[in-house]
Amino acid sequence: MENNSRLWKGTQWCITEDGLESLDGEIKFKLSELTDVKTKNTPETISRLPIEMAGTIGINLEDFITAWLVSLAINSFDVEEREMLLEGIELARKKRKGL
Repeated sequence: MENNSRLWKGTQWCITEDGLESLDGEIKFKLSELTDVKTKNTPETISRLPIEMAGTIGINLEDFITAWLVSLAINSFDVEEREMLLEGIELARKKRKGL
């Protein structure tokens, strides 16, 4: 990934024109993988990626959540179920605390 393709950069994650990825390039998510908001309506499905990443060792969960939310905003994902989105983020944080 070239620096000029970055739209946003956190401490461990960045947003590119193609999606969301770790700065080391090891983990990448295409835009289509960011959320299931168009087809599902539960906190677990809307926030699937943060919940999955909460169980991954070495991941800065707060940086991932920030990058994920910024990516949703940059790419104009219409998240009508704001409360479910926030509930899903809390599920991810609880999962991380349980590790």
